[in-house]
Amino acid sequence: VNAASSGASSPAAGLQPALGPGCSIEASTASAVNAASSGGASSPAAAVSVIVGTSRMMAEDKTLPRRISDMVNGAYGPWRHRRLSEAEPCECLAMGDTGMRANRALHLARTKEGALLGCCSSTVQPPWTGSGCGHWGLMVVDVAAQGTGVGSALVRAAEERLRAAGCREVQIEYEYTAGDPASERLMQWYETRLGFSGGGRHSLRPGQTDFRRLRR
Repeated sequence: VNAASSGASSPAAGLQPALGPGCSIEASTASAVNAASSGGASSPAAAVSVIVGTSRMMAEDKTLPRRISDMVNGAYGPWRHRRLSEAEPCECLAMGDTGMRANRALHLARTKEGALLGCCSSTVQPPWTGSGCGHWGLMVVDVAAQGTGVGSALVRAAEERLRAAGCREVQIEYEYTAGDPASERLMQWYETRLGFSGGGRHSLRPGQTDFRRLRR
């Protein structure tokens, strides 16, 4: 399930070459809020750097894995189960060491000063998609950075990497709960602004859930 940003502008068309370890893109932020947000007004535009995480970054900053797990779990909110342990970011960061050869990588969004704003994983060939279909997930924006376009910058970076690796399609999944404001924002962002489709339409009563699997 993705804790993605909603209410943001779509990623720009024409994806650029993939990001290798330590490389970054500069993205002018737009309006975005993630699944845990309350939907406030957007913040002033600011530059966001999105990089592929590596074990070297973890060695240079011992607090990085804990800060990633705290950010992920905080974005899901106290009413959700704990999403990520402190050990899991270590494994994700190490995957980025092989650069373009990595099947999975963890993208980190940061300010120019290095403050952690969000994360997103991208996988070139997951076991649950067909050949040529990549995947991004674990889309989380720090609660304090919601409404600043961090989610859009992360999507751009993830899809640039997947396209450069030869992916022709991208798949995402999320859990939708009818009548839940956060779920409604996710559906609007994923299926309207970003243009993902394939989940179908189901008549659900308030509180009923639907696990949606989408592609574009």
